[in-house]
Formats: sequence, structure tokens, C-alpha cells
Amino acid sequence: MADSSESTGEYVSHVARRLTEEEIGKMKTQNSRLVTEFRANQLEQDAKKHWDLFYKRNDTRFFKDRHWTTREFSELLGLGAQEDPKVLLEVGCGVGNFVYPLVEDGLKFKRIFACDLSPRAVELTKSHVLYDPENMRIFQTDVTTEDCFADVDCPVNAATLIFVLSSIHPDKFRRVAENLYNVLDNKGVVLVRDYGRYDMAQLRFKPGHKISENFYMRQDGTRSYYFTTEEVTKLFESAGFRTLTCDYVQRRTVNLKENIDVARIFVQGKFAIVLLAMFAVAFAEEKPAEAEKLEPVAPFPGPDAPRDKRGLLLSYSAPLTYAAHSAPLTYSSSYSSLPYAYRSFPYYYNNYYVG
Repeated sequence: MADSSESTGEYVSHVARRLTEEEIGKMKTQNSRLVTEFRANQLEQDAKKHWDLFYKRNDTRFFKDRHWTTREFSELLGLGAQEDPKVLLEVGCGVGNFVYPLVEDGLKFKRIFACDLSPRAVELTKSHVLYDPENMRIFQTDVTTEDCFADVDCPVNAATLIFVLSSIHPDKFRRVAENLYNVLDNKGVVLVRDYGRYDMAQLRFKPGHKISENFYMRQDGTRSYYFTTEEVTKLFESAGFRTLTCDYVQRRTVNLKENIDVARIFVQGKFAIVLLAMFAVAFAEEKPAEAEKLEPVAPFPGPDAPRDKRGLLLSYSAPLTYAAHSAPLTYSSSYSSLPYAYRSFPYYYNNYYVG
């Protein structure tokens, strides 16, 4: 979904949030004192420690169970169908507030994988009464690193990122998306929900908490980024996914006891693996223009040649005749809307946590 936006100076309102002059003032005030580069680097290096301390302080009491997920993501109902159970991966499982409500609702999965950066969170998830070591694999990992999903021993049908990506440094978003792409099967889907740009929590940050644009430090040392739908779409498409949906979700946080009623903005999307094999096969035997004028080359591999889930050949160097000016459709540099891999070459009121 493309953003319908308008400029308010350096701050751009979007379809779900039109900033008032007062709110613009708050955003500008945040810039009066930024987190120092030294402190920002410390926060990055100690990310695991801060989340582990968070769960040490709060144990299983902080987040509520997410019974809304099957309503927002109907795909989960199909994945947990008894007649054809699928494999689920939850990234950022916390203490199990996502997985265990699904089990309580009767969904049956072939296998459940769940991971978290915090070792303490992983142990708390394993201590749940519904933990089934035969069907569940709960492990600690850093999803911004290579081979982060080494514990996942089978293709995953669906992966979830529920208020997780925002806690990661923006420079590492792409690596997370790529890691998910690699662990999913060829019909896999990623379900995403996270903080939206100009959410109430973002506007309430005081000077001294802003690390960089739309990226903030909470009082406990954990961090949060606030997304636009365009950013999320671009991120996943750049990693090889196709966007199924990506929209703003508007909700309200209400606490009658404390007289709180504020608007919330989240980003929610679904992204699927892109399959280009059909295109590759369709053009597998197409003869390139001017081919007869060139030196003989090895024949183009046929439809049965081994390919990865993108539809790309596992090992093949395009001959001279597949230069950009005469390339078949699958290799044409004019298809700039496709991910890079297919262009030209085959080859917390006061800082809410919400979830």
C-alpha cells in the first residue's frame, strides 16, 4: 500500500496520522539532545544484556497473551489445521505470549520453532505448562547474524515478526529479512506487525532518547524504531519477497483507572516468497536475438535444470548472447521493480511496549 502523505516541514504526515503543530513541536524538541554516538554503540553491543535484564525484572508479567493474532492473520488458522499441519517459526518469542495462545486455541502445528535474543526469555518460554519438547524447539539466537537459524532443521511454512524488527538497529533490517527468506520453504510467508510512524509512543519520547531518525532508546536501554508501510514493503521486496498486504492498523490504548485513552498506529504486513521459476522455464529455450552471429556457446539449461526457490539456476554463467540488450525477459535489466537478484544477471505511557 502506498502512503498518502503530505509534508509538514521535515516531518511527513501519512494516511494514518496527520501531525498537529503541537506534535511537530514535540518531534523537533527531540532533536535538541540526541543519544551520543558512544552511547548508541553501547546500546547496540549490549542489546542482549538489556533484553535479558528486562525479562529478569518483569518475568512473565509484562506482556499480555496475544489472542488477537488469528483474527489479524487468518493464515495462522490454515497453518494450524489438523488435517495438514504446517511448520511455524516465531522470531522474538519473548515468554511465549504468541505461541501458547495458538496452542490453547487448538491449532495443531507439525513443528513449532521459536527464538529470542534473550536467554532468560527462552528459559521462561520453556517453563510454560504448555511447552512440548517433542513438538517445539525454543532456542536463543541473534537473527541479525549469519546461520542464526541453524536450529531450524526443516523448511518453514510461516514466520512471524510481531513487534520484533523495531527493536533491531535499522542497519540490520535487511539481514533479518534475508535470513527469513533463506529459512522459509518456496511457498513461505512472513507475518509482520510493528510500530507505525508517529505512534503515540514515538511522540512521547523526551530529548536524550533519540538515537537517529525514528529510532529511540527507552529508559531501560531497549530500543524502538517506528516504520512507514513504504519502508517495510521496500525492505522485504529488496530481500526477494512479494508484498501481499502492508497497511497501517489504528487502535487505541485505554486505561480507565489512569484515565488514559490514546490512539496507536501499527504497521501490519504479509510477505511471500517470490517464485520466478515459471518465467525461467518459459524462456529456457528461447533463442536470443543475434545469437547466430556469435561464437557457439554452451546451450542454455533446460526446464529441468536445478534451481533455487527464486527460480534461479544453481550454477550457471550467462553466455555472451544474454547481454542486457538481447536478454530473455527473466534476465532483462529493464525489470527494475524486481529485487536486485533478478536484475541484469541470472545471477513503554512514557515509552510503551505494545504487543
